[in-house]
Amino acid sequence: GALLRRYAINRTISRTKGIGHWLDTNHYGYLSASPAHNDFIDLWMPVSFRFTDRKEDSYEHSLVQYVATQSQPDDFRNRYQPTKRRTTNFSASPQLMFAFDEKHRHNLELAWHYNYDYSHNNMPLYLLNKLNDWNTPERLGSLPSMDELFTTLDAYNSSEQCNTTHTNKPRIAYRLNKNSEDAYSQLSFRLEMPMGHERMQYQRGVQVDTLMTRNTTFFEPSIMFFHSNWKRNRNIYANLSMGTSAPSMTSLLNIRDDSNPLLITLGNPNLKNTRNYGLNGSYNDKFGKTLFNVSANASITENAVASGFVYDRSTGVRTVTPENINGNWSANASSGVDFPLDKKDRWRIKESVSYNHNNSVDLSGTTVATRSVVVSNFVTEDLGLTWKPSSKMEYGLSGKLNYQHSGSERENFQDINAFTYQYGASAQVELPWSLQLSTDLTMYSRRGYSEPSMNTDELVWNARLAKRMMKGNMTIIFDGFDLLGNLSNVRRTINAQGRTETFYNVIPSYGLLHITYRLNKEPKKKNPGSQ
Repeated sequence: GALLRRYAINRTISRTKGIGHWLDTNHYGYLSASPAHNDFIDLWMPVSFRFTDRKEDSYEHSLVQYVATQSQPDDFRNRYQPTKRRTTNFSASPQLMFAFDEKHRHNLELAWHYNYDYSHNNMPLYLLNKLNDWNTPERLGSLPSMDELFTTLDAYNSSEQCNTTHTNKPRIAYRLNKNSEDAYSQLSFRLEMPMGHERMQYQRGVQVDTLMTRNTTFFEPSIMFFHSNWKRNRNIYANLSMGTSAPSMTSLLNIRDDSNPLLITLGNPNLKNTRNYGLNGSYNDKFGKTLFNVSANASITENAVASGFVYDRSTGVRTVTPENINGNWSANASSGVDFPLDKKDRWRIKESVSYNHNNSVDLSGTTVATRSVVVSNFVTEDLGLTWKPSSKMEYGLSGKLNYQHSGSERENFQDINAFTYQYGASAQVELPWSLQLSTDLTMYSRRGYSEPSMNTDELVWNARLAKRMMKGNMTIIFDGFDLLGNLSNVRRTINAQGRTETFYNVIPSYGLLHITYRLNKEPKKKNPGSQ
């Protein structure tokens, strides 16, 4: 309490209650056809339909206390928001495949994907605290008379929105296949051209009442190579792609949402389309009883939409505006190996290592949002040893080390050189009377943070006892989590742009008893000669 008041800028206490219903129906169909005595043309068309109808009455009592400044009065709000949302979706994707030879080595695919989306949202907001007898933390879930309710409408933050979207996506793809008894390879070139027509009718109190339409056309090419050798258990995969997306139409509106006193969001009519470039590949193989894998990925985002914000240090209020920004990219590589130590495969070692590089660009500031670049590098090493003396026993030792370095030229940014590591043991044993016992003991540690509260050690012990009954169809399981009671309900994390400290009102240490029963019926066996 005293420590919180000393360092905190504000404090929020909220209570919520919701009552509602949700209807969701989904239908899916599939049509396929191939002309008689023809091995060169295939036609298929999946069709789907979905309808949702949701109605919910949300009640919230929210109290914001500005601890750092005495001149700012407490902000109590008694909110009531009845929400109605209805959506309809229909899609159809006719696809035609041509084979140019009998072995289907050369294939041409022609496809057309059509998608229809409709949504209607009605979200009025009422501030019941405007009434004399409704500005106290009581009466959560109660409503005044209809006449009094209408006088509390927050027209500035109430909205009604109706969206209709038609998307046509033609696709042409060429595939070169090579097939043998023990291997399969494919090289494909694909071009998609999404064409969208959007219509939005939006009304937000006294701020805006408008009808918007938008037409978009994008080109999205991709190249993919895949090879699989079933005898060797070898797989090779590589893919290069480009995708484009348009900002949401609501983010293009020049509106202001201050329904949350600590988070004010604005629109930006000047947002541009976002383009993503991706390259990824993987290789895995088996040498005797040794498994090996390696993979690499890279992505670049052009005109990424950043939630740039201006932060008021005296009150803790953030004013967020979406902005386009360039410079975001990431790359990672990883490899792993799994091999036995003895001929009977009772002892095995599993090891993996990975490297991640993130170049994160954002906008933030206290008076004006300025460009912020944070470069982060992560190295992870994971090592495990298992011993399986019999089919009823398995024991293991494991260790994992993660190193993070984050640096920035941003003012007042402290470089991060932090280690997160864990090590422990596990066991799984089959006991008499169809009992199974499994347990694990792990130490979780963090080092290298300038804030002492983030350098932690937590020894966690979990256990499970399971009893199989009724020929294995019923299982009674008792789980014990954090039996030593060392887990904290506070989680402190640091991402590319800053530190987040979250307090969870949960019980980390607890026991859970659950019963599972399988209801399944095995299909009747067919006669050996039937097909």
